[in-house]
Amino acid sequence: MTAMYRQLIVLAVTWTVVDSFTEPSLDMSNLTLSAQILMGGTCDTCCVGRNSTAIPDYIIMSSLNGICPPTLTGPPNGDTTKGHITFNSTNYATCSVNKTYSSSLSEYTLTFWINYDCTGSSDCSLSIQNSKKVEFSKDQMKINGDNFPCKRKEWKFIVLKKNSKRSVIYIDNKQNVTNNQLPSLSYIKIDPSNITNGEYFTMADVRLYKDTLTDRGSTRTKWSDVTQNIRSRSQFRNVITRNITVQLNGFCSGNSHDIAEFKVTGRCSCYGNSDSCTYRSSLNKNVCQCQNNTVGSDCSQCKDRFYRNDEDFGCHNTCQCNADGTSGSTQICDQVGGQCSCKSNVEGLQCDTCKHIHYNLNNSNNAGCSRSLCHEKGTLRCNNNVTCDMCECKTNVVNADCDACKQYHYGINKNNGCEPCNCNTSGTQNANKTCDLTTGECDCKSLVEGIQCNTCKNGTYGLENVKSSGCTSCGCNKYGSSGKNCHSTSGQCTCQEKDAEIEKMMPPYGPMSGGTVVTLTGHHFGSLANSRTGLDIFMDDKALNKFERLSWNQTTVIFKTGNSDTSKTASFLLRWKAPYSGKSEDAKLTTSFEYKSDPVIKNVNPMVSFESGGCDITIQGTSLNSVYQPKLISYIPGKDNITTNCRPVGSTTLVCESPEGTIGTSIKYGLILDGVTKYGDLSTNFPQAFLT
Repeated sequence: MTAMYRQLIVLAVTWTVVDSFTEPSLDMSNLTLSAQILMGGTCDTCCVGRNSTAIPDYIIMSSLNGICPPTLTGPPNGDTTKGHITFNSTNYATCSVNKTYSSSLSEYTLTFWINYDCTGSSDCSLSIQNSKKVEFSKDQMKINGDNFPCKRKEWKFIVLKKNSKRSVIYIDNKQNVTNNQLPSLSYIKIDPSNITNGEYFTMADVRLYKDTLTDRGSTRTKWSDVTQNIRSRSQFRNVITRNITVQLNGFCSGNSHDIAEFKVTGRCSCYGNSDSCTYRSSLNKNVCQCQNNTVGSDCSQCKDRFYRNDEDFGCHNTCQCNADGTSGSTQICDQVGGQCSCKSNVEGLQCDTCKHIHYNLNNSNNAGCSRSLCHEKGTLRCNNNVTCDMCECKTNVVNADCDACKQYHYGINKNNGCEPCNCNTSGTQNANKTCDLTTGECDCKSLVEGIQCNTCKNGTYGLENVKSSGCTSCGCNKYGSSGKNCHSTSGQCTCQEKDAEIEKMMPPYGPMSGGTVVTLTGHHFGSLANSRTGLDIFMDDKALNKFERLSWNQTTVIFKTGNSDTSKTASFLLRWKAPYSGKSEDAKLTTSFEYKSDPVIKNVNPMVSFESGGCDITIQGTSLNSVYQPKLISYIPGKDNITTNCRPVGSTTLVCESPEGTIGTSIKYGLILDGVTKYGDLSTNFPQAFLT
């Protein structure tokens, strides 16, 4: 009969959180799990993690509990019953561990816990072969020529694994691949040659396995302790479950294994209101024995006439509803918060108070209380809760029913009574002190504004009672002033501090035929706001050479140049027809512009372009750089014309980008060269000017 082995295997558990509580469920967050695994054949390899109870081939120090036995604290997950030893300056000469094996192990796993403080000449090491040691000094572990970080004065769990292909070292489950293969193991010797005063070297639970265990990264199982400090229902919701999944978190290398026994136990879901629950097959659920004034199979509901606060488990409060003010005289209230069901004119948690301006709470009254004649917003309170025959008015409210504001007051529907209008009679029509009863807005004169008519409108000043419009227009000059507003009392306008100035002109040149759009940027140019004045632009101060002005504001003037009879540098004159800075004469500015010879096209290269466009079209001629921004215009049948930019290459070449098109389609094109219009359709003089 094949030998059977029993081995405890660690299990991983997951669960699904329940969002509603319509039926009780077991609380699976604090589980007790155990399993017996039956395996056929030989089981030499078990990968069950640090907390494993896998059986090693050797437990090195199980018989050393009586040797140098100082008091030991920790490690947190180590088994100190398997043996431990501490070396210090007083005992290192007499304490030692020495285990020799009949044959050297080429594949093995060595695990142990270590806590040390060795910084100087102390020998804190574990020998595994002649001249081969695992050494601990300062915050490093050194082995076979490699150094690994290992913090001293803390418990660390070390795993050394070696097989025929590689060696791996784990420090607290962090994997480190060594540069050099670990040596074979022939003995384990812990015999320090020196421990300096004040330093120490402690090892515990040293185990040797004759094979290399499977990598440990996936074998750790974490258990939740969230249920240990549950104090509210919202915390409790996060630990209730209806579904649980159990997975084998480790394996053995035998021919077969079966689960012989498996147990899951947990707490009843009774919201903390029961010590036990019983499964009822007729309901197919667990039923709790409820306490704390609760009912329901999971004790989640309050008994009639009891309620709980939002986060409480038990229902420790009685409803105490007022029978006169409660609908149907019921004593049942909301299970959370305890609000009783009040009649329409009653309020309060226990329905024991008449609503505002209601009185005489009575059981025979279907509404609970009677409505008084007092104005709801204007009344502070009734004089008593039985008859309410006198209304107590809020501030600045009048009449027996408190239904009106005092004269020259408004806003009875506000919370604190009526407020004074405070109308400024200098700004109101006929010095009227009365305002709108709802908004408080006074009746202002034509040039006055503000809810109390106390402010002159923009562009006016000098609020006075004798003025029929209330204020006087400022009359600020549009070009001499920085704006239309003036001082509210004196009427003084704010004058511009500087005359107009030009900072930049673009472009600075263009063809003799004109048509170049020029943009001037600067300051204090004025605007078109006043139709009595304006801005004219001339060449060489000649009225006959007036240019077309396109737009004009304080910082920008845009115009189009006229033609010139020759190439030259010309002066442009800007002249304002009326003063813009407090001067009596016309204001002028001068700037320069270079007229260049008109471009002449001599040759157009035929072109075949891609459907997506973007190919260069080369055009030759003279003075092709006299236009600052030449453009190519393409005439596409059945579609809008497309305009793309060109770039001059010297004075004799233009390079333009072809537009997008359709395969097999020919497209005519021309050039936009400011005022030079004769090349608008190049196909007229150059039949090859098509894109295909």
